[in-house]
Amino acid sequence: MITKSLKNKQMGGTVGNAKVIVTPTRIIKTYGRRGKKAFENELRVYKLAKLKRVRFIPKLLKYDEDKRKIVIENVGVSLDKIIKKDKKKKDEFLPKIKKVYDKFVRIFKLYHNDLRYKNIVYNKKKNKLYLIDFEFTSNIYEDKNNQGIVAKISKKKKKNLS
Repeated sequence: MITKSLKNKQMGGTVGNAKVIVTPTRIIKTYGRRGKKAFENELRVYKLAKLKRVRFIPKLLKYDEDKRKIVIENVGVSLDKIIKKDKKKKDEFLPKIKKVYDKFVRIFKLYHNDLRYKNIVYNKKKNKLYLIDFEFTSNIYEDKNNQGIVAKISKKKKKNLS
């Protein structure tokens, strides 16, 4: 089994607050002291997804609140990696991204707020998208992404879901 450690950039985590280890079957994200709030927010979304049996968020396999560790199923490859290889794929994925993101907002009454290509995972075998990295998720729309995905998939401005 090949294990590679990533320093936040490729699989999530705000620089300095989380260490991410990716294996072929799971993603292990461990937050430091500075990432306590981000950990709590992310864990809350994974627990909700499990409770609601949502299929567009990877399964929460286990977690440890004391160690601030989350283990989720590794379901595919980030769109960021796919798009780097083939820029034309960017527009091809937009309708699927819209569908998954709209479901997320409708089911959870929350906004992802960091919807970037690196936080969307594609499973080629299932031809399916998954959302990951919920550190900034909130009922208030304050999108932090610099890729403008929400603007591309939505004609109307988002309102707060308080």
